[in-house]
Amino acid sequence: MKKYLFALLFLCVYAVWLHGSTGKCEQLKIIIPQGGSMQTVENILLEKKCIRSKFLFDVYTNLLNPQVKQGTYIIAQSLPLYGYITVFSREDVAVQTRFVIPEGYTNEQIAAQCQDKLSQCNAKEFVVQAKTIQGYLFPDTYVFGGNETKSEVIAVMQKTFEKKARPLLNTYAGKLSTDEIINLASIVEREANNETDMKMIADILLRRLQIGMALQVDATLFYERGEGTYDLSIKELRQDSPYNTYTNIGLPPTPIANPGLRAIGAVVNPIQNKYLFYLTGVDGKMRYAVTHDEHVRNKRLYLR
Repeated sequence: MKKYLFALLFLCVYAVWLHGSTGKCEQLKIIIPQGGSMQTVENILLEKKCIRSKFLFDVYTNLLNPQVKQGTYIIAQSLPLYGYITVFSREDVAVQTRFVIPEGYTNEQIAAQCQDKLSQCNAKEFVVQAKTIQGYLFPDTYVFGGNETKSEVIAVMQKTFEKKARPLLNTYAGKLSTDEIINLASIVEREANNETDMKMIADILLRRLQIGMALQVDATLFYERGEGTYDLSIKELRQDSPYNTYTNIGLPPTPIANPGLRAIGAVVNPIQNKYLFYLTGVDGKMRYAVTHDEHVRNKRLYLR
């Protein structure tokens, strides 16, 4: 009996080996999207005429139960049926695109990165679609297959925000709304470059909001102008604009960037301090002051 079972098994394997593949599928680029399954692979291989038998493919996949990996695959030469099944479950074979979004990137900067890295991502369309959700595109390192659309990228980044930032936001016990936390965190992200200063500045800005004092941050004006840091003129500081936090009380209309966990955490859990003023000296160090007179003195000492 065992002899017949082995013979039957041999014939099945031989049939799969001989008849499963057409032997005509080579130099082929195949993209498996996020959420792709072995059914996705089967449909593509049948369409490309890489395999002959849907039945044999189904039998083999049911036996092996492989887990499909997202990515772009270059098939250099024709493979036997089992080869196609195993290759699409090996992540190291896929040609993947690393998509690195630093903390504090704006939607426009993310859109430019998206267009540069992914063939189906249009920067202008990305900016339009993501216009109302700046602040919620989580800065992180993503791995894509290379053919994702703007909508797929935005969805993944929002999902990552919910996974990584939402638990931290849920610990907040203050009076700000989630939108206000993200808005303030985007400012903190641009005003400091280390976690301690972020937490110090977050406490200062929270108290300014509480007492009805203007936030008086340059970062919001830089964001509106789309320019880097430079000395703002008196005229610019007085110019009427919703993003001018010198002339307006409260937060700007929207976040000015997409903050990371450090900046969000700084707003959620600031370092309580006595200061009301701060500046970054020419040496890159933060200087704090309790009174305006001390702040003026710090300007004289550390900005020249």
